[in-house]
Amino acid sequence: MKKLLILTDDFSALGGARSIAWQQSLALRDQYEVTVFTAAAQVPEIDKVRVIVTNQRIPSFRRFKANLNFTPVLKELIPLLVDLRPDIVQAHNLHEHLSLACLKEAKLQGSKTFLTLHDAMWLTYGKFTSAVNHRDLSDRPKVNFRPRLLRQIKQAGLQYNPLRPMLIKKNLLYVDIIFAVSQSLKNIYEANRWSKIKVLHNALEPNEWEIDAGQVSEFRRNHGAVGKKIVLFAGRASEAKGILQVARSFKLVRQSISSAVLFIAGQERGLTKAVFKIVGKSGKDSVKFLGEVDRPIIKLLMQSADVVVTPSIYPDPFNLVNLEAMACKKPVVGTCFGGTPEIVEHNKTGFIVNPFNVVSLSAAVQTLLNDDKLRQLMGENGFKRLNNNFTLANHLRELINYYEAS
Repeated sequence: MKKLLILTDDFSALGGARSIAWQQSLALRDQYEVTVFTAAAQVPEIDKVRVIVTNQRIPSFRRFKANLNFTPVLKELIPLLVDLRPDIVQAHNLHEHLSLACLKEAKLQGSKTFLTLHDAMWLTYGKFTSAVNHRDLSDRPKVNFRPRLLRQIKQAGLQYNPLRPMLIKKNLLYVDIIFAVSQSLKNIYEANRWSKIKVLHNALEPNEWEIDAGQVSEFRRNHGAVGKKIVLFAGRASEAKGILQVARSFKLVRQSISSAVLFIAGQERGLTKAVFKIVGKSGKDSVKFLGEVDRPIIKLLMQSADVVVTPSIYPDPFNLVNLEAMACKKPVVGTCFGGTPEIVEHNKTGFIVNPFNVVSLSAAVQTLLNDDKLRQLMGENGFKRLNNNFTLANHLRELINYYEAS
């Protein structure tokens, strides 16, 4: 059996790049001898998966300098590579703690090397919010694929390094294939002269999202949502993910649909007061912050929701929440930026809107809340689209083909 080593800054089932690394380790453990090397704080034991945790951490004030070559991590990784001799090394996010040089060391030990891009962080010093113009409220706003120099310097501060792009590309010489989780993300990197990029969309297993209807009814009852129309925002409650757009549009929704309630599930990023201020006193009781919740609760939330919103205000590369909603047969009102339009089919599985146009965002949500048959039809269409294009089985088949062919 061939050996697969997965490198990932974080490792968890709770969404984002960390959950893709988690998903792959579980799904591939019967085809490969899987080892995971991670800087995750807490990792439970996983049957047939060896997990090695490094306690080395790059301080935030050094992150963008040290994440190219972080010696303390390499001192732990190199002996592992020598001892394990993995046939394949698959890296996910490395820019927080592990560093890009891990792939160079893996290649020097004779492994096939693969890097999955989950964001634009190898091009920027934070979220790629400068790619869009918040004043452009049109349906098809222009996206700037090249990071702006002044924005880079402002984001990086004292960590700004004009040689960083060159040093990154030097490390990429040791990578066999680079995966981008969406065509949108591939376009951004290729506009910045990256090559060897293949699109490999994220995926999930639809059957894992099935829940008994009685549990859904009980969940609604326990959260005071019986007879209510639930709008769900799941994920980091950050400005980049569009939480303020959600609040502004929901205020308009409430003016027309008094039974509407907004559930927010995810890490709170200090914007709770801002959300309540936007919706006002009259809408305060209709907004529920649930914080970061585990997978069983997310499944209940998805199945309980009437509409799911994913209004990121930057080129969000993929956003797994789109697929989770589709697995639960829920229509999505999603952003026009990033990978969401590759997942959500406009007017068929939901609506694609410019999140800066909160009137359009609100109108799309209201259209769905007011039309039970349309919600059901779009939910069914989304479920079919998921099964045709984004299943875990298809994802793994394509991934393994790349592993074995390289």
